[in-house]
Amino acid sequence: MVRQTAAWAQGLLHRLFTATLAVKGSLASLEAAVGGWLWMRAQFPSAPSLPVEGSIAWLTQHELTQDADDPVVRTLAEQAQHLPLMPVDNFYYFYLVMHGFLKLVMVALLARKVRWAYPAAMALLAAFVAYQGIEFTRTHSIYLLMLCGFDMFMIWLVGREYGLMKRAV
Repeated sequence: MVRQTAAWAQGLLHRLFTATLAVKGSLASLEAAVGGWLWMRAQFPSAPSLPVEGSIAWLTQHELTQDADDPVVRTLAEQAQHLPLMPVDNFYYFYLVMHGFLKLVMVALLARKVRWAYPAAMALLAAFVAYQGIEFTRTHSIYLLMLCGFDMFMIWLVGREYGLMKRAV
């Protein structure tokens, strides 16, 4: 019975690792695409603007008509109004594209179970956590804390998977 429970927990943690890779990959793709779009928009001001506020309004309108007091949807709609989309410093284009690209490479290597990628991914994620922590002290953004928490959880999952991989050999 104890072995079955342990095996079930191991399987659950592996599925959680796989799911976090999918989330990281999706967010990294979006991040790199937005960074590239912002760079293109800065280079070609006549390019169409990113309709973030309109998109969020469209995504949340149904939910708000059903429950106007929904705190999650209301917060999302309010935060969209405060997004600093233009003008954006060149650093942010570079950061978004490179951050997204590095995470995409990391996710691809981990998904392929490349052995050296596990410690490299933990180091990369730790660097992101350190940077996000420094930025938090400057901005006090709850989103940065959430990213730090997710990345620290990801570091733990990657380390766990790496340990299992080393023991299996």
